[in-house]
Amino acid sequence: MKIKNKIKGWDSSFFRKAIVWVCKQYDLKLKRVRIADFRNTSSAWSGCAYRNGEVMMRWNPNYKGYPILNHTYGGREIDLGYPIYDINDAIEGLIHLIAHEICHIHQYSIGYYKNRSTAEGEKYAEKSMLVVLEAFRKDRESLLSSWHAVAERRAAKPRPSIIDERARRANAQLAYWQSRMKAAKTKVQKYQRRVNYYSKKTSTPMESQS
Repeated sequence: MKIKNKIKGWDSSFFRKAIVWVCKQYDLKLKRVRIADFRNTSSAWSGCAYRNGEVMMRWNPNYKGYPILNHTYGGREIDLGYPIYDINDAIEGLIHLIAHEICHIHQYSIGYYKNRSTAEGEKYAEKSMLVVLEAFRKDRESLLSSWHAVAERRAAKPRPSIIDERARRANAQLAYWQSRMKAAKTKVQKYQRRVNYYSKKTSTPMESQS
């Protein structure tokens, strides 16, 4: 799975761990999710999933409108069969978003839409998402701790600057050519001795190339 991440301050490894966990809730193989594209948005969240395994997720970690109470999918009426629920903060918003979109990937993988409408698919995704969200709420602290730990380990290894990287390459090349020069020096001495030896054995002195 490839992660595309343009949300500042959030490491891609955090999103990866969250997706891995959600996939396990659906018993969905991770390879079904080819690309997860995370970007910011001015609203709380939005998303889209495609049959090719790509999911686009727009999430605002700084959204000020939480808690979002009595929410329904797209503001649909409750009597249409859509569940009603609360989203308490941005993290729950993220899990809600991932769980909903990954559920669509799960639906595509089992051929859910062969004889069902898009509306039925959305209702199913919302109801399935709530099961995942409740599972997250029950184990939130330990899950977030492990996901952040992965992100922190990655952050502990800062990417070298361009100057540092060029210096490393220059040192490596210097060491390589110095070793070649040493080897060449040994070969020159070896063949110089042979030239000297055979010069004494022949009537015509052999010229050294050095």
